[in-house]
Amino acid sequence: MSRHLERLLQIDALLRTEQRQTALSIAKDLEVSERTIRSDLAFLRDRFHAPLEFNHKQGHHYTDPEWRLPSISLTKGELFALTLGARMLEAYAGTYSLELRSAIARLGNDCQSRPG
Repeated sequence: MSRHLERLLQIDALLRTEQRQTALSIAKDLEVSERTIRSDLAFLRDRFHAPLEFNHKQGHHYTDPEWRLPSISLTKGELFALTLGARMLEAYAGTYSLELRSAIARLGNDCQSRPG
């Protein structure tokens, strides 16, 4: 899993707690700069349309607690089929073989603990 994705997941978990979250408090918890957290919060808002707001009483919070980060859930069988198909395509995909391997590895990390 990439560091950025891991950090976004950690930020998401912190925003779901009852504690007041500021960019500074999140930065301290995750041991990164406040600027990095501000950038990550903007990323969540802009790219994932996260319903994020800030006020002095609540800090950063979701206005819709039901909102979730997008994810892809695959069974082990689906991951196997995708891996097999990707390997077959590698012969024809020359310039995209690294991207295919990267995508398969990322999906595999997401699927390791799922039943299937």
